[in-house]
Amino acid sequence: METVRLMIASAHSFFCQRVPVTLTTLITFTAIMVHSADLALAPTPPQPAAVRATLVDPQATATTRKLMARLVAGYGKCTWSGQYYDTNDLNHIHAASGLKPAIVGADFMDYSPSRVALGSHPDNLTESMIALSHAGHVVTLSWHWNAPSGLLDTHEQPWWRGFYTDASNFDVAAIADTNSAAYGQILRDMDAIAL
Repeated sequence: METVRLMIASAHSFFCQRVPVTLTTLITFTAIMVHSADLALAPTPPQPAAVRATLVDPQATATTRKLMARLVAGYGKCTWSGQYYDTNDLNHIHAASGLKPAIVGADFMDYSPSRVALGSHPDNLTESMIALSHAGHVVTLSWHWNAPSGLLDTHEQPWWRGFYTDASNFDVAAIADTNSAAYGQILRDMDAIAL
C-alpha cells in the first residue's frame, strides 16, 4: 500500500489589479497531487510610504542618481526581476518571456588566487558584467572569499569548497595579527579582486 503524506502550503497574500487571475503551478518532480486550492479576497494593502530620490552622497554619479530615480518611480508599482549570472539562464529567460532581468548579479569567487592556482577560470566575468551594465542592466557583485591556504582538498572536501569553513583549516582569527601570513594573504586576495 502506498503511503500518502499531506502537506499544507501557503502562498500568502498577493495583490492583483486585473481580474480574472490565472494561477499556474510549475511542478518539476513527480508524485504530487494538489487536493485543493483555497482563494480568498484580502484587504487592499496600504499605499507604500513616500520615498525620496535624494541620495546621501552629494557626489553620487549621474548614473547612480538616474538609477535611484528609476527605483523611486517604480516603488510600490512594480517589482524588479533579477538573475544571478549565468549566460544560459539569461538566454532562457529571454527566450521564454521576451524579457530580460533588470538586475544581474555575479560572484568574483573564481578570481580568488587559491582558486586560480587550482584551475578555476573566471572567463572574463568582469568584462561580461561591464557589458551587461552598458546594455542597461543593474549589476550587483559579490565575492565569496576562498580560503587562501589550508584547503583540505579531499574527496569529501574538494578545493573548490574552500569558501566553507569545514573545507579548510585556515585560521581566520590570525588575520588580526598584521604581521601574520594570514593577514598578508587576505590583503593579496582583496587586491586580486579589486583589480
